[in-house]
Amino acid sequence: AVNYLKLAGVVLCGWQMGRAMMVALDKMDSDPSFCTAKLITARFYAESVLTQASGLAQNIRLAGATTNRMPVAMF
Repeated sequence: AVNYLKLAGVVLCGWQMGRAMMVALDKMDSDPSFCTAKLITARFYAESVLTQASGLAQNIRLAGATTNRMPVAMF
């Protein structure tokens, strides 16, 4: 369950960063320094945090297969 929660957090936060980036692109003329900071932050998140999503998803698949091999009595 922990890895599901981590994956959800990483992906949902990435989605919100993407939304913020799109707004920043639309409003770049009104506040260039703030919007540029939003763009840089979104890019940083995508390059350094969002990359964890594929590893977490793989971990969930592999660990799930192992857990499913365990007899019910072990729980």
